[in-house]
Amino acid sequence: MSLRRRIRRCREAVSAHVTWAFRSPIEGGWGLRRIHIRCASLNAASRQVPQRLGFVHEATLRKERWVDGLGWDDTLVFGMLRDEWRSEPAGFTIDR
Repeated sequence: MSLRRRIRRCREAVSAHVTWAFRSPIEGGWGLRRIHIRCASLNAASRQVPQRLGFVHEATLRKERWVDGLGWDDTLVFGMLRDEWRSEPAGFTIDR
């Protein structure tokens, strides 16, 4: 499977989870107010998922963790508020 296809599938899965997490408990969701995603700064594919879903880059945790063979790496934190999220991402729906 190509990298582009894996990123798209990951983005779709994350989008479905975010939609579910923001949905009210009455509708079967968790009713969360905010969600954040953390990813390694050196992992371009992981960065693309929250960026393409419209998450806001909120923080860079500098030299937060050690990566064998590379040294210290930053962690990026992206956030989304329920009011900012579009309820049904284009292209698919979630079974209720």
